[in-house]
Amino acid sequence: MITRFIDLLIAGLMGLNGLLRRAFTESVIKFKATYGGPHVINPVLTAKEIKPHWFDALILKAKERKKPVKFARCPGMFDYMQEGFIIRAHTDIHIKANSVGVAVTLGQTLDPVLAVVEMDTEVVEGIAPIDGVKFKVIKVSLPYAVIAEPGHSVHLLPPLMHSPELMDKLFIYPGTVDYEDFHTVNLIFTVIRPCEFTIKAGTPILHALPFKRVSYHGVCGEGTHWEKTKHKNGFPSRVMGYYRRKFHFKKVYTSEVQK
Repeated sequence: MITRFIDLLIAGLMGLNGLLRRAFTESVIKFKATYGGPHVINPVLTAKEIKPHWFDALILKAKERKKPVKFARCPGMFDYMQEGFIIRAHTDIHIKANSVGVAVTLGQTLDPVLAVVEMDTEVVEGIAPIDGVKFKVIKVSLPYAVIAEPGHSVHLLPPLMHSPELMDKLFIYPGTVDYEDFHTVNLIFTVIRPCEFTIKAGTPILHALPFKRVSYHGVCGEGTHWEKTKHKNGFPSRVMGYYRRKFHFKKVYTSEVQK
């Protein structure tokens, strides 16, 4: 009984803390088009606004079965799909690759600065699982300046949830960038198998997750008596879906498209 009361008290305090944090700490990150007008046709939007094809298919199947979408019951994966922002291709990117070489062409080059560039392969040698194709590292500069507030950075990640069909052809290199005074964003990838296809304009190509920089100290060791008891017998651990209903914080990302 005491354990349950403590669990509920902690949940209430965490909920209040989340409300206060959201009310007073909203931050702004800007994706400003500095070449052409991609923000008009294919703007950077919140990840929540861009529904992946596979998720739409899940919704249709759920309606046919007259059952809820079970994917939403896993808050960890569901949150990841909706967190942050999605940077989309500003133009068609045609890729042809085989054992002889790799050719990447853009449907439209807004400026010579945005031309396709081959990077030094030694920088990332051994990372991408290449099979049957010449090893190349391709950089496509994107027409956006990313501007973050002081103390904030951005994880630039492959669009695992939003463009999973790209993952069996490309290894998109992730990165973490401090965007206070540096503002360039690039799509950097290696083709991992022979293929020929086109990434259509508007296709999600990067998942941008902004975060505030803080210092962390990790501790790994044996749990205390209280930590073991709470983990094994605590109320949230014993009731299915309790985390999703009581301990899960809503993450808020919004967007606007300026002219």
